[in-house]
Amino acid sequence: MGTVSLALALLVLAALLAGLAAAVRALTVHDGRPRTRLVAAAAGVGLVGVVVAVAPAILGGRVPEDLSSLVILATAGLVAAADLTQVSIGLRRSIRAWPARAALREAETARATGDPGAAAAAYRKAVDPLARGSRYQRELNARLDHAEALASAGDLVNAPHVVAEAIRRARAIDDPRLTWTALLRATSIACDLDRLDITRTYLGEAATLSLERLTGFHLAVVFADLAWVAYIDADLELAGVCLAWAGRAMGKIDAASQFAGVTTLMAAHLALAGGELHSAESAMTAVQEILAVVPDPDLSAGLRVARSCLAYVQGWRDSARDALVSDSAALLPARWRSRLVIPLVAVTLQARAFERPEDARAIGEIAASLAPPGGTLQAFARQCADQSVEPTFSPRAVRVGRLLPGGEHARAATA
Repeated sequence: MGTVSLALALLVLAALLAGLAAAVRALTVHDGRPRTRLVAAAAGVGLVGVVVAVAPAILGGRVPEDLSSLVILATAGLVAAADLTQVSIGLRRSIRAWPARAALREAETARATGDPGAAAAAYRKAVDPLARGSRYQRELNARLDHAEALASAGDLVNAPHVVAEAIRRARAIDDPRLTWTALLRATSIACDLDRLDITRTYLGEAATLSLERLTGFHLAVVFADLAWVAYIDADLELAGVCLAWAGRAMGKIDAASQFAGVTTLMAAHLALAGGELHSAESAMTAVQEILAVVPDPDLSAGLRVARSCLAYVQGWRDSARDALVSDSAALLPARWRSRLVIPLVAVTLQARAFERPEDARAIGEIAASLAPPGGTLQAFARQCADQSVEPTFSPRAVRVGRLLPGGEHARAATA
């Protein structure tokens, strides 16, 4: 009878430990807290249970099996208490976060129907319930989605403040992975707002975090984003250096990964800027192969723009323009839109160099439509397309014009 009761006690303890592990895992998914001490304590309790269970067999009659069973059951009681505590915490947080579900659905519906103002208001409603429910990842996403929607609605005053508040909140949560993710999302929004100084600040913080608390993978992604920021600022030399450092930090690169797609597309743009059209085309083909394995709306939109840039330089100007016009709606799902706007502005400037005002107008309008309404990036795109303004009206326009090979390269490609 003692052996049976001992086995039952062990089964009860094992079931409760499994329940505790499941509860801890579920809570960790929601708030990002690993709860390593609780897991270690549970493992210790399990070890005690095993030791107590085998004690009668090792020590003989000096430790009765019934006594071992009682000790194991008492231990199971402690685990049950911890289990109930974790479950109650999870239920309480779920109840607090529940109102956010409707708000997030409302936000996604508004976004899908092209109403960024309503989407921004809905995301804002979701933030507080998610914060009260300790849904940290979803809270940070809602904050940054709120900022993104504000930028899309043309609220360029509040959008940067919402981004800054999201980063402050991420730092307060003090989870390096969550903070890193928030910094990279904030980078894309700040860059679309044409605030390149703030963009570099966020990426610098993300790089430091990667070095001190994360991995080489995280550092490589930061360098890849720095390469894109340099490209958007039309600094090709710095973009190439950052791309090289991204490859070094990553080490072994999965050829069918999103990172490989982003860096290969960057390499295609750099090759195109240098007039290496065959290399650029090969890189774009590689990106297409990656997209077949890892679908990504940002990468897909970037590839569409890059192919049109290449076609325009190669002399297929009518078809490149028509492709951009027909694909303009397919570019809208992309998030980091300045990666699209700047290459399109470069094509606009090249169209003006070839004295094709209709191309410049059509492509410039696509570029402007992708930038935040009323922002400096949109104004820049429109000025570059404006036939009444000289293409050399600003040093930035001159630099962006160099992102595609000049007329000599283009004519040689069509010869």
